[in-house]
Amino acid sequence: MDFQDYYKILSVAPDADSKTIKTAYRKLARKYHPDVSEHHEAEEKFKQIAEAYEVLKDPKKRAQYDELREHGGQGTAALETLDQLDCFPDIIITPVGGGGLLAGTAVAAHAIAQNTGKTIRVIGAEPQGASDAWQGFTSGQRVESQVPETIADGLRSTLGISNFSIITEQVNDIVLASEQAIVDAMRLVWMRMKIVIEPSAAVAVAAVMENREMFSGKRVATILSGGNVDLDALPW
Repeated sequence: MDFQDYYKILSVAPDADSKTIKTAYRKLARKYHPDVSEHHEAEEKFKQIAEAYEVLKDPKKRAQYDELREHGGQGTAALETLDQLDCFPDIIITPVGGGGLLAGTAVAAHAIAQNTGKTIRVIGAEPQGASDAWQGFTSGQRVESQVPETIADGLRSTLGISNFSIITEQVNDIVLASEQAIVDAMRLVWMRMKIVIEPSAAVAVAAVMENREMFSGKRVATILSGGNVDLDALPW
């Protein structure tokens, strides 16, 4: 499920008006219609053109798409995660530091859910020792600075301004994980799944382990965000 640049497909600018988009669609649809085009990829191109127009002609779908496009780099992780699953999850959870991954995940997951008639809860996971996102989410006021104390060094940064806005609007909850749970989760993934993850990636797993009642009986997708580890300084 790769992210498609619909504006590029129709050869129009992101600020193009509806008339320009419609004109571009008609021109390209005629050019690549499988019944008349001899282009070897005509059928695939025609499908892409039709898909692009279906989204960009609808103001509501276009607004959702523009938001996803803006955060598409981070949202790609969610797109790829959901594409690998046999069934749509009830919850998708990801670590949160500066907030880009969580914000992108929220935009992508909710857009896909809405377009497919499904629902999904997007949850962020944060270390207790670096909980500025959780504090800001619960209070409604962004925390501008903090003195983090956590093994999850990739999550020590504070939440970005634009990401905070998206997270407060589109994320359903943020939960915390203790330092011991982070270490236990990292060890569990290493031993059971044979996947090398860093402490920051383990935070999402740790949050699930420490908040079992929230996730019990649910289909949960967990994004493991990185594997940068100093093998000489493992926490066990």
